[in-house]
Amino acid sequence: MIKELVSRFVPETVRSARRVRRESTELKKLSTVSTTTESLLPYDALDIKKIFSNDTYSEDWIEDEKRIAEQGFTGGSGGVNKGDRRAIYYLIRYFQPNRILEVGTHIGASTVHIATALQRNHELKKQEKPQLTTVDISDVNNEAAQPWLQYGAKQSPRSSVTKMQVEDYVDFVTSSSLAYMADSSGKFDFIFLDGDHAASTVYQEVPLALQALSDDGVILLHDYYPNSQPLWSNKVIHPGPFMACKRLQEEGAHLKVVPLGQLPWPTKLGTNITSLALLLRSH
Repeated sequence: MIKELVSRFVPETVRSARRVRRESTELKKLSTVSTTTESLLPYDALDIKKIFSNDTYSEDWIEDEKRIAEQGFTGGSGGVNKGDRRAIYYLIRYFQPNRILEVGTHIGASTVHIATALQRNHELKKQEKPQLTTVDISDVNNEAAQPWLQYGAKQSPRSSVTKMQVEDYVDFVTSSSLAYMADSSGKFDFIFLDGDHAASTVYQEVPLALQALSDDGVILLHDYYPNSQPLWSNKVIHPGPFMACKRLQEEGAHLKVVPLGQLPWPTKLGTNITSLALLLRSH
């Protein structure tokens, strides 16, 4: 109790500096991992502005987001913000992946939007039904514990996708990200890393994700803070994803991290800034 009280009076810049030091210490303990990037989509093959200026996606987004809101799903205080959810929806519409892996289901905020975008793609393509596998270390759908309530969500992720009638597109898995990807024999076209943001974890997740990626696949990172600098006025940072990618690059991995930066719509704290970043092949 006293520790929590004292921490309230510690400036966020001080807490962030401590976080960076702690993450750096843990990251240095890890041995170098082998990384291959041949499966990643090349950086020069992507036009990001084209993704977020698509009128069809915008029209569908307005309709789909209204349906999600009508089902009582708001994302809660613990989910990705609405602007990020919209960006993820557009990315899925653009890349049209058949198999997606999401690491970090949490309350299902991004899960519902990914599944809804998959449904739209499937209706247009009329091909084999795409599938989202969403992995979390906790049982996010535990009806007895109801973990979603503590984050402000009204229902479980499974209930959300069921009410949206997209449950057939989603498989829920309870596992650590590292264990799941290490044991997975399948390939994914799109992988969203939004689980444990610790540098030591992300440093291990990225190589495993690359091994699980289909040709010309894409990895999306959340909470990527370039140079471990704040993006918003609250001065909060999550240094892990940046630190992990920087070490991989320094070790010779042909990785190009592309922060999405300013989106064409609001995200959080009165800005259009997002911490989403695409991981692509540099050359």
